[in-house]
Amino acid sequence: MRRRGSVREKRAAELFVIDEWGSDSGFVEKAWRTHSVPEPLFMSIAASHWQIVVTTQRDLTQVTVRGPETKATVTAIPTEAEFFGIVFSLGLTRRTIRQIARAENAVEALGRGLSSPDAALQLGYADQAHLIRSLKRFIGQTPAQVVNHGGHWSAGSPVEPRSSRDG
Repeated sequence: MRRRGSVREKRAAELFVIDEWGSDSGFVEKAWRTHSVPEPLFMSIAASHWQIVVTTQRDLTQVTVRGPETKATVTAIPTEAEFFGIVFSLGLTRRTIRQIARAENAVEALGRGLSSPDAALQLGYADQAHLIRSLKRFIGQTPAQVVNHGGHWSAGSPVEPRSSRDG
């Protein structure tokens, strides 16, 4: 535990009485609620998941997205606050995040006309087969499918308006 002067910050599990329950959703691990304790700080431990925390303090409600946390940090405890949290089962490692970004860069390179072997070399894949496996895993298409279908959809892609008559 880290010390500030002569005071040791306690972990949340040591301070708070936490009411938590599981979820039937594949996306939500659990939900929880608790309230402030008469301590100014606590040690927030490293966690590989994301969570949304709703904090209500007097007449103010605040929503915070937290995680994943790669190291323990000292965190302030608001006074007279109620907390409600939803812990998601969607934690990603840095390596996975980098692999997804590299696959999206490969799609962009292929869309600009770069060949599969050249895209693999330029983006640091071991070989063309490694590029193909990566795109199948993260994009759901092979390089040939990306080129023939004109790319893929991602959260950053523009959304075209459609109607129910569109095919």
